Amino acid sequence: TLVPSRGTVPERNSRVQLEKGSSADEGTVPTGTHIPLTPSILAEVHRLTVEHILPQDEAGQYRSVKVIIRNTQSHEITFRPPGPFEVPGLIEELFKWLASPEGQEVHPLLRAGILHYELVRIHPFTDGNGRTARAMALLLLFLEGYEVKKFFALEEYYDAHPEEYYSALQSVTISHELTTWLEYFTLGISIEFNRVKSLVHKLSLDLHLKSTIGGRQITLSQRQIKLVEYIERHGEIGMGNVRELLSDVSDDTILRDLRDLVTKNLLIKKGSTKGTKYYLKK
Repeated sequence: TLVPSRGTVPERNSRVQLEKGSSADEGTVPTGTHIPLTPSILAEVHRLTVEHILPQDEAGQYRSVKVIIRNTQSHEITFRPPGPFEVPGLIEELFKWLASPEGQEVHPLLRAGILHYELVRIHPFTDGNGRTARAMALLLLFLEGYEVKKFFALEEYYDAHPEEYYSALQSVTISHELTTWLEYFTLGISIEFNRVKSLVHKLSLDLHLKSTIGGRQITLSQRQIKLVEYIERHGEIGMGNVRELLSDVSDDTILRDLRDLVTKNLLIKKGSTKGTKYYLKK
């Protein structure tokens, strides 16, 4: 794991910080607005991220001390970030590249991953570098047209896989190339987009069900939710499909669940015996 040589301070969830940081711009900076990222934006994002956590004179200010990165288990030094006098120039160089024709030719997802890595490598602040790097990567994606403000929380993916996250970052130090890190970064983006897609699908289904049952509250078992979601995706379901979907459930239980859904006015039944199909009631 990467840790600065100085003691760390608790860092707040970056999703909260992103929402706080974007609240002032809500409605005035739509997704896809082409605003170039700059060192001053980086400083402001860091200030918002560590507000009430770091001393006020450190929030949004480049570090003035050397730091080292240690493995928390072995305490071995795994990386030495650039010295404090190098930080301003390296940050200027990074943001010039982002705005350059060469940088703009790189796909936004890869550009966000490179920005994330470089901010972790340069380690411009005394603390809060990881959170700030992730927030800046999401800001870049937002400005490139990716709707990442509301449900999107890349932080959750990294928090769930901390060893993989730091291992991917450290792979660059070992191999001197970004391939492994960018593969990991884009995988996290893909998984998070799929999570949001599933959430939107569930919300859509919930709205459909509420409309169907006239706003009444009903209780569905996990099996029944699976059945309704399957029909919502495929338009219908027959007994053969049900047996595949609920392979460990008896036919009697399946039929009881389906009858209950019909009784609750969620499904309609068409046909008989082997040709029976069930549809969502519209």
